[in-house]
Amino acid sequence: MKKLFSIIFFLTISLGYHCFAQNFDLKYYSSIQDGDYTSNYEGYSYAEYIGIASEINEDKIEEFKNNLPDSVRVVQKMTKNNLWLIKKAINEWDYKIDEYYIVACADSPYADTGIFLFVKILGKDKFDWWGFVITEETMDEISSLFEEKE
Repeated sequence: MKKLFSIIFFLTISLGYHCFAQNFDLKYYSSIQDGDYTSNYEGYSYAEYIGIASEINEDKIEEFKNNLPDSVRVVQKMTKNNLWLIKKAINEWDYKIDEYYIVACADSPYADTGIFLFVKILGKDKFDWWGFVITEETMDEISSLFEEKE
């Protein structure tokens, strides 16, 4: 769990003064590159392994969710494009059921807005997620959650 909050803290602090996407090792994905000329999905995403379910204290994740400032928009529903990007980023890993990942998605490598997700693997291309929108305006508020926890 300490690893989870260390990663989140590092990511949020590093994002505080720069655009969202430049601070991740985002990879560009396009459905056209995959030979799918009908969907036209594309974007940038990144996934980082944070641990297996037995190592993650889900109460801490719930506490984080509950303490998120009102100005930070929680993602209620995902677009098909973003779901596709999440799958592409997770597929870079040799994932297993009950593993947790942090995933970031953005429209471009210079975007100042993106989504940040906690993803739990449920099966092949099946996952549970919870996430929020990160903007330059909300970054300081998110970072302050971690300053209080130290």
